[in-house]
Amino acid sequence: MKQDVAIVKQATATVHEIHKQLLAVAAAEIAKLPEHLEQLTPAERVRFVLAVLPYTAPKVEKVNTDYATFGDGWGM
Repeated sequence: MKQDVAIVKQATATVHEIHKQLLAVAAAEIAKLPEHLEQLTPAERVRFVLAVLPYTAPKVEKVNTDYATFGDGWGM
């Protein structure tokens, strides 16, 4: 019966409450991340780093260096 009440409370939770709960779960898992990474094989660690890299590092974009066509940026 207590479990049913908990499920009903969760079902009636506001979006803000759910958001707070999700943030708490995410924070707890992030805190455990070093422990989890140590348990992975080197190949699994590389796959993890490559998977999260787009979310953690800015994208590198090609910079045009054709000064003959576009000038040097100083009006020349």
